[in-house]
Amino acid sequence: MQLHLQGHRGARGNRPENTFSSIEFAIDCLVDSIETDLHLCADEQVVLFHDHFFSLAQSNHHFQINEFNLQALQAVFKNVPSKNERFPLQEFINGPLSTIYCKRHNLNCWAPPTLDQFFDFVDFYAGEEGKTFGKTLAQQKAAALLSFDLEIKQLPFLECKSEIILHIIKEQIDKRKSQNRIILRSFDHTILKQAKKILPDCTLGLLADGTIQVDIIREMIDTGASLFCPKFDTLNKVIIDEMHNHHFKILPWTANNPTEWDKLQKLGVDGITTDFPEAFRIWQSSQTQKR
Repeated sequence: MQLHLQGHRGARGNRPENTFSSIEFAIDCLVDSIETDLHLCADEQVVLFHDHFFSLAQSNHHFQINEFNLQALQAVFKNVPSKNERFPLQEFINGPLSTIYCKRHNLNCWAPPTLDQFFDFVDFYAGEEGKTFGKTLAQQKAAALLSFDLEIKQLPFLECKSEIILHIIKEQIDKRKSQNRIILRSFDHTILKQAKKILPDCTLGLLADGTIQVDIIREMIDTGASLFCPKFDTLNKVIIDEMHNHHFKILPWTANNPTEWDKLQKLGVDGITTDFPEAFRIWQSSQTQKR
């Protein structure tokens, strides 16, 4: 069985995370899903952004996403992002579809997209425009079948308003009839239980970081999750076999090199989240040739 390939925040290793450029590059690499994080602006617009906070190069002050309305937030990110030292292979270029989509909709290419724009851009890629701008049939099929893996975060000292985010996701699903393409993930069990009530037909993923201290099978059952998403280096065969015995799937994060991918494949995971989907596909092809 071929491993499910998930692009982390698009393709963070090759393009700035959570941008149209990163999303386009990830789909170019034929990812099966894209994982991203959702946050609520002051005007209750949902945007793709990893952290609750951000800082600017010219300031030491940390700003909260929810302090800005959408227009103000997108104005903050009007310039090309700063170099990310963790990812020296990142290129600050937009693909042809990112460029034309942003031009048509008068958007700043480097600002975090809204959830609605994320869905709309993937449809744009899968449609006639994708064909016009040189996307292959395989790439367009990947866009048409793409799963959206959406993480909702909660911090103890910040109000998350997760219920509002979940209802906005529901509106998008109802509009697009895409419930079978949505995965909702969280470290927070309360959020997953909310999601089960509001979006009963969506796949739920339980995130874990570090050594698992609880009865994780019981937690999967209690939250209604069917997808287990641990930090990749915390996994072992016992956990994987136990998950599979209960018909749960395992999609660990974030493995970024062939050594890690090979180990996880041998352990028997169902998929891998990576910052480098292009390199993963090259590795995967080499594995096929060895057989």
